[in-house]
Amino acid sequence: MPKSFIRSYWMTVLLCVVIFILSTITFKEIPNVAKFKNSDKMTHILMYIVLGFFFYYEFIKDKVLKSKFKNWFWIVFVILVAFGGIIEILQGTIFKPRTAEFMDWIADIVGLLIGSGVGKIIFSNLKPFMNNKNKSEL
Repeated sequence: MPKSFIRSYWMTVLLCVVIFILSTITFKEIPNVAKFKNSDKMTHILMYIVLGFFFYYEFIKDKVLKSKFKNWFWIVFVILVAFGGIIEILQGTIFKPRTAEFMDWIADIVGLLIGSGVGKIIFSNLKPFMNNKNKSEL
């Protein structure tokens, strides 16, 4: 399964690596332009919107894993939620001076919900076009 998962969800895996790196390094100085009230929460939401969107995109393209596992979407979704939570725990314990914040994790979850929801809306509307494209390629 790991090979088929990475082959089917390589963008999701790559985004998780990027998010992990960005979440664990310490930036020496963030320009004041990038700082505003709740800018940290907005950053979390935006990163996880992108993650949720690409996860949903790869989910609808996946023919193998989602057919093997009945609740595949929710299994991976919960793993991504746990991923955000684990990063927060690591920030509070290992990656000092980073800090763990429960509301950052909530922002991650909100971003995943928005990203996968937007993906569902967009790709549900494009499904007839995507199916026609696949048929014409055969």
